[in-house]
Amino acid sequence: MTQTALVLLDVQVNMFAPEATVHASERVLAAIETLINAARNNNAAIVYVQHNGGPDDPDAPGSPGWQLHEVCTLQAGDLVLQKETPNAFLHTDLAEMLRQREIKQLVLAGFQTELCIDTTCRAAWSRGFRVSLAADAHSTFDGETLKAAQIIAHHNSVLRNFARVYSSYNIKF
Repeated sequence: MTQTALVLLDVQVNMFAPEATVHASERVLAAIETLINAARNNNAAIVYVQHNGGPDDPDAPGSPGWQLHEVCTLQAGDLVLQKETPNAFLHTDLAEMLRQREIKQLVLAGFQTELCIDTTCRAAWSRGFRVSLAADAHSTFDGETLKAAQIIAHHNSVLRNFARVYSSYNIKF
């Protein structure tokens, strides 16, 4: 097993609701699928992180929107983790799970760019993990002041201070 893990954040059904779908959803899902296949082909660990929203949220635990998207094909050995904050390390066993498997490098992808991707990227870096961000495998929704494409481009630029930022096709496990 490699010392690299693919960490997929919030790749859940609610991100693709017909009334509010993340920016470039089909392209991003294809990039995520590329990463999953590359991780599997190289025996890398895969961690699926699910966000647990509140009782009235579209990602409330157990709700249809909370479920992992069908691109997330769970296999034996995959890890599934639940979180309640944008930081996948906060109040979870993620760091311990990774260290038990001697993981030193993380590849991050998923949703939402300015929330869970940004926060988890910085948190991983601050805990000593080497981080690669799949520039084409994360997304968000349009905001009040910036369009989703602008948010993604901005974070791909800023997060270079904490991660190597590559296209999913150029990430090696």
